[in-house]
Amino acid sequence: MSAVVSITLPLSIYVVFHPEADDCRDLAGRLFDWFRLEEHAGDSCEAGLPIWFRSRLDGERLSPPLDWGGAERNAVIILVDDHMVADPRWRSALEVLLHESEGQLRLPVAVDDSFYRLGFLYGALNPIRIGDPRAPDEPQARERWQQQRAQLARRAVTEAIIRELRDHRREDGRPDNLQIFLSHAKADGTDIAEAIRDSLAGLSQMQAWYDANELPPGYGWDTPMKQAAEQNTAVLLSVVTDVYPTRHWCRQE
Repeated sequence: MSAVVSITLPLSIYVVFHPEADDCRDLAGRLFDWFRLEEHAGDSCEAGLPIWFRSRLDGERLSPPLDWGGAERNAVIILVDDHMVADPRWRSALEVLLHESEGQLRLPVAVDDSFYRLGFLYGALNPIRIGDPRAPDEPQARERWQQQRAQLARRAVTEAIIRELRDHRREDGRPDNLQIFLSHAKADGTDIAEAIRDSLAGLSQMQAWYDANELPPGYGWDTPMKQAAEQNTAVLLSVVTDVYPTRHWCRQE
């Protein structure tokens, strides 16, 4: 008789929402498609991350229970809207979840402004904000609105998960911001690299390592550039222009 092999996943994602919250269910579906890579590979893809929905309660706990021991890390995305806030059973369940998930990555999403009435949650965790909660009436405008909110949510959730998995911590235990090393050849101009640098600050909490901003005049640039490229950055983003492959430092980066 063959032995049963137990596998611990590196990461599991749970999305929690109220069963009557249609906008939250739609958002959960779009997050599912994103993390399961449905948009790129279709239904047959098995390369995506494991992600489960939780929208039912058994007493004051989610049903089925979250399997904390099934993965090395767990990310719990809590889609908070007025249905959840107005339901006493769900408020109690959220308090239980907040206690049980201590030490896990907990990501509340403020689907609408009712989130800020949950003092125990708002006081403990900074939420992901996904823009104007007022849905347009016109169908095409509503679809664009849903897409934009889903894009904000998945971008913030993805960034938060990556920060957690890298496990680069500050003294207070918070994960460091992701640093993006912008590699470019100045001989072809800096417009593209500077546009990327400026956009990162407005779209995320990521920080761009850009030599013109990071290297002080009068000091060497060799060592800090190597350290940034080798140790401190999560992503190397190269602006590959015509001159780029001919530059020694661009190739070395």
